[in-house]
Amino acid sequence: AIEGITVYLSHSGQDFEYVLTANDYPAPAKHSPVSSDTVDDILVRYSFLELDVESSQISIPKGSWRFDTYLKFPEGFSVYIEPGAKLTFSSEAGLLVRGALKVNGTPEERVVFSGDIEKRWRGISVFKNKFWAPSESSYIHNADILGTTNTSFESWSLTGGVTFLESD
Repeated sequence: AIEGITVYLSHSGQDFEYVLTANDYPAPAKHSPVSSDTVDDILVRYSFLELDVESSQISIPKGSWRFDTYLKFPEGFSVYIEPGAKLTFSSEAGLLVRGALKVNGTPEERVVFSGDIEKRWRGISVFKNKFWAPSESSYIHNADILGTTNTSFESWSLTGGVTFLESD
């Protein structure tokens, strides 16, 4: 830690002096702080999801779907959401994608992400899609993302409802 940093502030004709201590950033994590769900577990829980093994893509078809858990897709799997899909999430639910996120709404058939009764849900996080899926880019076309809040797990938290980290 760096001790004894003095900050001087002048505001509205008054002078203030603060002595602070700066702490070092923790070392970068060597592995993901959040475990993945297995593809089999995800498909059993949400049988409407479609898997294309050859392209490592999980699709969410058109329709109204409710999620009651935080979906943590495995590394390298892209998620494709078809036009007209309406996704409703419980307050503990959200999406963590470690591949490309492809939201393919159209002006006529928008994709809607929203919370259920509580109206708040844990949002969308896309991590390192260029590492896990280097030939693919993420995109969100013609979508409404409503009522997100921040996401946190045991060892980390995000402050935004939609986060792209080291992703296109």
